[in-house]
Amino acid sequence: MTVALFLFNQVGGASYLGSSQLELQMHTREILRRLGPTLRMATAPNSAMTGIYTPDIGATTSTVVFSCPEDLLSQTPPAFNPRSPVYYLLQLRYDTPSRQLILEDFYSPTPTRQQILGRDTQLFQATRTHRIGLRLEVECQKQIRDISGRPKTIKFNLADSIQIPE
Repeated sequence: MTVALFLFNQVGGASYLGSSQLELQMHTREILRRLGPTLRMATAPNSAMTGIYTPDIGATTSTVVFSCPEDLLSQTPPAFNPRSPVYYLLQLRYDTPSRQLILEDFYSPTPTRQQILGRDTQLFQATRTHRIGLRLEVECQKQIRDISGRPKTIKFNLADSIQIPE
């Protein structure tokens, strides 16, 4: 019975670790899946600019500022009027204390309109690879207990490159 109980605990612990890692991977993929389409909406307000304002080419930051012809923070955005276009300046930033990825108005000093695109993130970095390209990196971590009851941290890091239409 002792051997059977030991094997049962080992298999159960390995199963719990595997399911926790899979859950963490799915969570990280979901965050990156939300970021791509949001940043692909970046559009330059004129031909002399690009839709991405920060980071600069070659720079890595935890904030991306971009312009967009649609109000991504409104539940009922107005229709785009090509004769009188309005471009919104939005900011995607990583908030370290809350560990959230937040999409918000860039100009508002205390943003009242926000949308949370990711929770429980450990790291967010955006690197501007070229004029219309970004490389996004997201890392999530989760605290679990191993078979012996000790806390263990598991991490999952995922990166994706996106190109903004010009």
